[in-house]
Amino acid sequence: IGESAFYNCSSLTSITIPDSVTSIGEYAFGNCSSLTSIAIPDGVTSIEYSAFGNCSSLTSITIPDGVTSIGADAFMNCPIVSLTLPASFDDFDSAMLNNCNTLTSLNVAEGNKTYASKDGVLFTADGETLLYYLPTRTDTAYTVPDGTITIAASAFSDNTSLESVTIPASVGNIEANAFSNCSSLAEVTIGEGDTVLVIGDYAFSSTAIETLDLPSRTTAIGNNAFSRSLLTSLTFGDNSGLTSIGESAFEGTLIEDITLPAGLRSLGELAFSNCSALTRVTLSEGLTSIGDSVFSGCSALETVSLPASLNTVGTMLFANCTSLKNVIFADNSQIRSLPVNTFYGCSALESITLPASLTEIPGKTEAGSTPTSDNRGLFQGLTSLRSVTFGEGSLCVSIGISAFEDSGLESIQLPASVASIENSAFAGT
Repeated sequence: IGESAFYNCSSLTSITIPDSVTSIGEYAFGNCSSLTSIAIPDGVTSIEYSAFGNCSSLTSITIPDGVTSIGADAFMNCPIVSLTLPASFDDFDSAMLNNCNTLTSLNVAEGNKTYASKDGVLFTADGETLLYYLPTRTDTAYTVPDGTITIAASAFSDNTSLESVTIPASVGNIEANAFSNCSSLAEVTIGEGDTVLVIGDYAFSSTAIETLDLPSRTTAIGNNAFSRSLLTSLTFGDNSGLTSIGESAFEGTLIEDITLPAGLRSLGELAFSNCSALTRVTLSEGLTSIGDSVFSGCSALETVSLPASLNTVGTMLFANCTSLKNVIFADNSQIRSLPVNTFYGCSALESITLPASLTEIPGKTEAGSTPTSDNRGLFQGLTSLRSVTFGEGSLCVSIGISAFEDSGLESIQLPASVASIENSAFAGT
């Protein structure tokens, strides 16, 4: 049946398709708003894009054995409640069920070698990958079966009824967007065990999760994994294996206090940016790299201690942390340079002891130029800054242009290592 063959036949109530038909084309029955039933013959192997789109009276449909593929939006806005994939079907894409707003059960016929259904939830035939949990299901709680290894990308995405999920110790991979936009999901329990766990990009973004205890088997948290969730408390299992936290992983959450595990090596850019309730962060020894803007916009953050293992710091690290009063570097810090905008907008910063490893206080690229977020002195314009101390044995050789210009600095003792003080370095203090 060709593309749009019966499109907009709004009075068509039923049709018998001959056995010779092998494909139902795009929009073939689109907008047939009176069509209530249809018998698809066994010879059909493919149902194309939006073939039955907007058949608003079509409450049930039987897909015969022989169909191997179904296109996106195939049943869009059809009021079907249950759908069974035939034994022949081997090419599932959730897009085929777009806007099936009444569908609450997805089943698979016996004998299918690719897929299986457990209580209306789609899995691979071996049961190791949970592929799709209908966004229209109304259950408030779900327990992922033990033995599941992977929760597939977008598997639970956009389900607004689910409030609680239990994930067994067998799961080692929660893929991208797995639970994203599950706006009622407030409780997630992840089992401890021996299987390494990786949490993918956006896996729990825009959920209602408030507290979470990540098992020690968690090794990586992807980009935006929990961004814009309601997370207020995050803890890590004893001897956590976590080594990396991705970009914007916790951006915009409500976390108040966090202690990062000792095994952590890198923090991606914007990882905790705009966490407006965050007051305290403990960065454990072992952390070597912090990306750009990791704590930018954390307006309640007051004190941060940076570990000795840290050697790389990104730009805008504490930008607009308007409550930040104290930054403490470890005595044996390895940090040799700080970007000029590290403390941009830190209007409450009062004192700081700089690490001996720091070789310069950076400044603007050109004297007299208008300061910007990327072209300024390191402490320029920080009017609350009263005290700056250089660590014993300081290696600092240069104070850059406008480094302390228009700050509130009252006293400073420069180390003997300083060889040059550039234009306007202390102007207006």
